Amino acid sequence: MDKGFSPRAFLPELTLFAIMALLLFINLGVFDIDPFSEFFHLESAKETLSLQRFWIPSLNGHDYLVRAPLWTWLTMISFKLGGIGLSVARLPAALLSLTALGFTYLMTMELTKSRFSALFSTGLLAVSWGFFYLGSLATADILTLNLDLVFLWTFLKWKDQASRRNNPVEEMNRSMLLMGTVLGLLVLNSGSLNVLLMMAVASLYLILGQNTLLFNRMNFRSLLLPAVLIPLPWLLWVTLQPGQSGFMVNYLLVYPLQKALGLGLWASLKGDWLFYIKRLPFELLPFWFLVPAAFFDPEANTVNTRHQSAPPTVWLLSWFLMGFTLCSLSAFQEPTLILPFIPPLAIIAGSYLAQVVEASHNKTHAYYEKVLITYIMLLLVAAVLLTIVIFQVVPSNYVAGFWKLPGLAVLEALTLKDKVFPLPEAFPLWKFWLIPGPFILLVGAFSLFFLQVSRKLSLTPLALTSSLLIFMLFLKAVYLPIMHRPVNQYLAQQLNHNLKAGDRVLLFSLHPAVKRILFYIDPQHRPAVHVVHSGQQVAQALENGNGIIYGVIREKSYFNDLDYQYRNLFRVNQYSWQWDLGNLGEMGKLLTGRLPEFDKMRSEILTLQSLPADTLRVIQREEQIRPETKRRNRN
Repeated sequence: MDKGFSPRAFLPELTLFAIMALLLFINLGVFDIDPFSEFFHLESAKETLSLQRFWIPSLNGHDYLVRAPLWTWLTMISFKLGGIGLSVARLPAALLSLTALGFTYLMTMELTKSRFSALFSTGLLAVSWGFFYLGSLATADILTLNLDLVFLWTFLKWKDQASRRNNPVEEMNRSMLLMGTVLGLLVLNSGSLNVLLMMAVASLYLILGQNTLLFNRMNFRSLLLPAVLIPLPWLLWVTLQPGQSGFMVNYLLVYPLQKALGLGLWASLKGDWLFYIKRLPFELLPFWFLVPAAFFDPEANTVNTRHQSAPPTVWLLSWFLMGFTLCSLSAFQEPTLILPFIPPLAIIAGSYLAQVVEASHNKTHAYYEKVLITYIMLLLVAAVLLTIVIFQVVPSNYVAGFWKLPGLAVLEALTLKDKVFPLPEAFPLWKFWLIPGPFILLVGAFSLFFLQVSRKLSLTPLALTSSLLIFMLFLKAVYLPIMHRPVNQYLAQQLNHNLKAGDRVLLFSLHPAVKRILFYIDPQHRPAVHVVHSGQQVAQALENGNGIIYGVIREKSYFNDLDYQYRNLFRVNQYSWQWDLGNLGEMGKLLTGRLPEFDKMRSEILTLQSLPADTLRVIQREEQIRPETKRRNRN
């Protein structure tokens, strides 16, 4: 066997993938359900599976055809094999996150012919928060990311084949068939707009490389045949259903345009062109400082590298900007839509790091040293901010009712033999579990500083990616499980156990996060749960409704007099979550008239975010309500 293919030869790559697998698979359900896109995929898969149907997804009792169906099908298969649960739904996403790292590695190798570039690009993508978080959610965008990478990687292979003098026709046709297959799957997973985007990105590569003559060598029949045949059976089958005669045209042309322009079913949406700009600095950590360096460092493209190869940075940046602009200008915006456009920036940054590593030891990058100083300051500031969050911002009783790790969460008294000494205030021992987080950041900053002053620049990429990878492991293994408060699951369990015929659940919030509870409600109870988004809707529901209304008022870290005022107005006493139905009139006045006066109440009044488990009490049934309360309600 060739020693070059032994596992030991690829130990850094295997180590990176092993750590990332550990990061992705431990505590799959630790992130709460994303209310923008993940919730709809989960709800549709759960409902469609309960209806014993497959080809036409359903949501709220109606055909759910405004989203591409492929990811819903995959989620349904996961539910069928492993049971309905958040971790089961996210298992395919975790697997696809690993494959996305693999395709990023292969694509970087194809562009740069440098193992260092491929390794650093993959490592930076792995430790970026946007990929780590958004790639952990059960959304179609993680599959879109993989399909985009496979399409462009195959396209690069085809370009190399077509550039040869004796171009292998059979190999070129196979590449075209694979590209067409990917395009067909993209139609079923993200719609026709993403197909056009990928074709534009591939065409731009030939244009920027002055290889436009290669267009003549494309076998469009091999490309378009699978791209059309793969989605065509489903499109025809749905189009032939009663009332769906125009579905094929709507799916391929009308819906994408309406989503982008805010028309038709999306007429109420108003796009925010700053939506993704505001998220990018955080999502693209830690490599967004390195992307400008790859363009502005005067030595970036002149150093003596082993392979004399640099990535087409202009094309990679154009790939990102095309997707970013399309998402930003669209009226339909979800955080995960930006996920497929993160890898090109990781390739730019990783390749720049590789050029530094492979540079002559007699040369130093002055610009790169400035970037290192920025990174050092960033890690130091992050360590300080994280410490402040742990010890000053997060309430001491935050984990009350949810503590699962060994030991007491909060220390209230000291015991010495037979004597007990109460403490003036409770001391949160659980916060000491979070100290390693700032410590890891400090060690990373000091390591980078030592390497920078000692001019050992070739070791800085390893120190940077290693410290951030360890920090991500700490986040997933320790920090997030401790901070996780599954209030919506607990409340859903209470409702599933206690709901009876005639009961009605009303959830009000101006924020979509309140919808998360619906995933955990049993199918037979789902019709009784309603979500409303305005005070007027709440007042009308209270006036016209029958049965019992369950309500949950948001608990905050700190309260002021107004918080106590509206909170106590609805509760029978300070320690229960039972509505005093005699105050429904006051509740209606507050929601319709006084709501705009309170900033804290404007964002969420009824929510399921941060209630301690011991306060989730079963609400009294209507037949158990005090007689005087019933009389007041009739009056």
